[in-house]
Amino acid sequence: MRLSSSLARVAGATLDLIAPPHCLACSTEDVVRLGLGAACLRLVRPVPPDSCPVCAAVLGYGAPTSACIACARLLPRFRASVAGAAYAGLGGELVRRAKYGRDALLGVPLAGLLADAVSAWEPGTRADEVVCVPSTQRRRRERGFNLAELLADPIARRLGVPFRPHRLARVGEPAPQAALTRAERRRAATGTVRMQRRSRLARFLARRDAGVCGSRILLVDDVLTTGATANACARALLEAGARDVMVAVATRA
Repeated sequence: MRLSSSLARVAGATLDLIAPPHCLACSTEDVVRLGLGAACLRLVRPVPPDSCPVCAAVLGYGAPTSACIACARLLPRFRASVAGAAYAGLGGELVRRAKYGRDALLGVPLAGLLADAVSAWEPGTRADEVVCVPSTQRRRRERGFNLAELLADPIARRLGVPFRPHRLARVGEPAPQAALTRAERRRAATGTVRMQRRSRLARFLARRDAGVCGSRILLVDDVLTTGATANACARALLEAGARDVMVAVATRA
């Protein structure tokens, strides 16, 4: 097992077992649930029930029976999505503080919110394995961890299925997407993810991967905005032989 994977699993176990005396978000309140105090929990905005079943976008016109207009036009390669919280409010703040403030412990409430959402979500509970959106080497060095990986490990253990942290790998060092438009994000994500290969010989073999053939994959990430990165990951998994790809994110922007 790689050193980074070992450290991630230790951190993942910490996310499950930690019982902080004070709220991880504000450091003042006593914890009532998921590492947060009562006031901070009220600042977490849930994703409304009228969200798109494919991309989890908030629609505002009643529960849809099929994909939203954007999904019907763009045809995402993943089948369905669920989010633990909306990016607006405390959910997005926790993601930003975790990633850019290098605070892995803020993954505790994010993992808890997402685990609850996945446990109540029928497509997610049918997953055969859990994978995470890969980080680039540079970002992993800068932050010390991949937040998506820390979130995925507790989800896999909650579902009782294997977690495969190295199924996917980044190609190159894609530019940060925060300042890009939706169209630019979709273009930038094209070709940035591939299946992880452990030897040169494997790169010359068929594109289908015996490890994922016929499997229903749950792909975990910290935030879904346009779905471009999730779509790139889903494409790689499906081309390797996966039967189905579903997406679970801590927050939906």
